[in-house]
Amino acid sequence: MPAFLKKRDNILVLAFGLVLVFFIGRMLQMQLIQGDEYESQIYKGTIKTQTVEAARGEITDRYGNPIVTNRVSMNIVLDKAFLPAETQNEIILSLMQLLEQSGEEWIDELPVSDTQPYTFDGTDSEIAALKKFAGVNDYADAEEVMHWLLERFGLDNAQVKNEDGELVDPERIYTQQEQRRLAGVLYTMERKGFSLSSPYTFAEDISTRTATIISERSIASPGVSVEQGSARSYPGGSMAAHILGHVGPITEANIQEFEENGIEYELDDIIGQDGLEKLYEEELSGEDGERLVYVNENGEVTDSTISVEPQAGNTVMLTLDSRLQKIAEQSLEDQIHYLNETAPAGQGKEANAGAVCAIDVKTGEVLVLASYPSYDPNTLSEDYAELNADPDKPLRNRALLDTYTPGSIFKPVVALAGLMSGEITSESIVNCSHVYTYYTSVYGSQAFTPTCLGYHGDITVMDALKYSCNIFFYDTGRRVGIDAIVESAKMLGLGVDNGFELWTNPGTISSPEAAEAAGENWYYGDVLQSSIGQRFNKYTPLQLAVYCMNIANRGTQNRVTILKSIKDYSMSDTLYEHETEVLQESTVDPSLFDPIFEGMVAASRTGTAASYFGSYPVDVASKTGTPETADLPNSTFICFAPADDPQIAISVVIEQGWHGYTGAPVARDILDAYFSSDVTAQEPQQSGTLLP
Repeated sequence: MPAFLKKRDNILVLAFGLVLVFFIGRMLQMQLIQGDEYESQIYKGTIKTQTVEAARGEITDRYGNPIVTNRVSMNIVLDKAFLPAETQNEIILSLMQLLEQSGEEWIDELPVSDTQPYTFDGTDSEIAALKKFAGVNDYADAEEVMHWLLERFGLDNAQVKNEDGELVDPERIYTQQEQRRLAGVLYTMERKGFSLSSPYTFAEDISTRTATIISERSIASPGVSVEQGSARSYPGGSMAAHILGHVGPITEANIQEFEENGIEYELDDIIGQDGLEKLYEEELSGEDGERLVYVNENGEVTDSTISVEPQAGNTVMLTLDSRLQKIAEQSLEDQIHYLNETAPAGQGKEANAGAVCAIDVKTGEVLVLASYPSYDPNTLSEDYAELNADPDKPLRNRALLDTYTPGSIFKPVVALAGLMSGEITSESIVNCSHVYTYYTSVYGSQAFTPTCLGYHGDITVMDALKYSCNIFFYDTGRRVGIDAIVESAKMLGLGVDNGFELWTNPGTISSPEAAEAAGENWYYGDVLQSSIGQRFNKYTPLQLAVYCMNIANRGTQNRVTILKSIKDYSMSDTLYEHETEVLQESTVDPSLFDPIFEGMVAASRTGTAASYFGSYPVDVASKTGTPETADLPNSTFICFAPADDPQIAISVVIEQGWHGYTGAPVARDILDAYFSSDVTAQEPQQSGTLLP
């Protein structure tokens, strides 16, 4: 044999030997060294991947005091791998019966009434999604959709008959109630993607007693388990309820909205539905992890391991001061009750609602944002029907959404317009003889002759603010014209975007354009009425607080904010910190505000708010308002303090509160708490001196 062939054979033999040695070594390793591990895996059987829910970020006040936290909840979960298809409906019905007996609810997102004749009961988007799921025409009614669902899920009773048309089980026919309930759950399950790899949460936050009963019935209810989850908790009860929002199951509309922003969610995810929970969803949500669960052939869990660690959401720190917020809410409620008990009929006794806002003048940070009546978000689900039917609308966020005629608290706008135009100075005199008769020379006895509440004689702008003289502002408003008033109002933050994160009604500045938008004509007398904050002037309590802040800042507008900072879940790292942002620098000579400051301080010391601030140890600049409405007059009040170095601006609105000064006690309670023990250490400015 040639030498080169012999050499090749040797190489082949050597290679074969090496391969043989490798496999023998691997077998020895598997049997002797890793044998126990592989034997363990054999007994483990299948591996399931479960989602590990990330802790949702919490919400605190400016000092880290908790406002929204997480607590452990017990949820009923259905697992398709172990839920027998042939008895699935019976197991679900038994769970419903148990929950009903304990006064608890299960998840049902079918937007159809509970009883016949069926009607749609949901939002337009929910109904559209149901019709799409059912594959019916857009004009299909609820009865048609339910007919399809019952057939789709085998709940129409016709499908439990044999080929001879006889009932397979004559004793088992679904009642109308059972049909509707099962259809609701099965529809929700399918929409949430219920599958072998995706369990379905049947009910959330059940009681310990119910959880114990279900655990005891585990053998009779295969595929049903009780698992720990988390639920939102509100330690302050109703505190700041109107701005916090709530969380709930995501919808297809939500998913599409988030996908447009590059955020991915599943149909079984819980997200912020409104308010701050929705606004800061991306910060609060965190990232879910994964757990590998090993199950043996008997369906028993033999082991589990976290394969992907969950990442908790961030902590959102608000600018709110929870101490001031609680005091403001309680004071507003107490004042309304006080008016109910003591005020004469038609003069405040009918007061039933209101709002109060407070802002840090230096930074634009919102310290208080309260509406009354309110509700407890801890029990919102149970109380929703009653709250929604309440004629006083406790679910309504009056501070941000409702607009109010300001009345006389609008007068500083007109004063500034007159001072900027040069039509008036601090020394200008207008004679108040109770009736404004300027137009009688033109229109005779048919002229519009509005009145004042008093007879003030010769009066300056400072005293006109002090006593809230209508005649002075009728005359000033007529002289400067509506365009100058609108310009002044915008400069002070009324009727314009103030940069606040949550949506708030922009309000309306009274003008010919506003009249046209309302479908009304504009008359010469409308300038006079607009000058005392009537006609088409309408603003939210937040805007009124912003307006007051801008007066205190002599025309410089800071962007108002509710967000103080964002920190990680442990609050060890700061991801965002608010810095004061000036939206618009004042273009007005700061000295033009001197007579306005002086008049507002005088209103507190000896004028319309003297009953509450006449001897207050800090100079408070205030203005009262009693705007006329279609019903009884509302009460409006604004103030800032200290007048010589403004720090806090406040607005109070009490619906049907009659006199403007009825809001002053609420503002005083806030100021007392704000200045705390330091309030007595500050020397009040001598009344009548010009402020810097």
